[in-house]
Amino acid sequence: MTVIIPLESMYCKQVSQLHLEYLTSDFKGKPGERLLQAYYKSVMVGQGATSFVAMGAGQVLGYICGVWDPVQLQCVLLARHGMEVVLWGFLQVLSRPRILLSLKDHFHRSKDGSTDGGYELRPIVVHPLARGTGVASKLVDMLRKDAAQRGFRKIYLYTEIDNKVAQRFYRKIGFFETASVIYAGAPCLRFEGDVLG
Repeated sequence: MTVIIPLESMYCKQVSQLHLEYLTSDFKGKPGERLLQAYYKSVMVGQGATSFVAMGAGQVLGYICGVWDPVQLQCVLLARHGMEVVLWGFLQVLSRPRILLSLKDHFHRSKDGSTDGGYELRPIVVHPLARGTGVASKLVDMLRKDAAQRGFRKIYLYTEIDNKVAQRFYRKIGFFETASVIYAGAPCLRFEGDVLG
């Protein structure tokens, strides 16, 4: 049986490993894993972002994050894990300078200093052995409930333009394509959906 629970510190390593293994990412190796662990520990604080994990047989089968204030999330990350970010970030940038563009997109402000003002699904990962079992839909449902409780009416997300499997999934659960954009330096599609599905 699969249960969806809020992300806890003890699961951040598994979540980071799922991220590294199954997402297109500039984060790589030990520095990337340590940065991601710091990021997910910051997300679980619930200030500007939240995360849920799907648990089954004592294992993380998947996870999902929602971000509504990336600047506040950045402040939490730096306040709680500043030294780790500096150390592991420096090592990561040395090996992969492109990561600076990716980080800029994740913690951005518009020209007037505000953020997008919406609730972004960022990211969702389901272990391959749990795909097709409804885990992804359960995770999205939990995120929709969280967004509704926070007063949002819509959720948006970005997916790579060539990720047809993800696009089919989002359309199936009620999301629709709103734009074609460059996100983190790659061509992506922006999708939007109601919080009530």
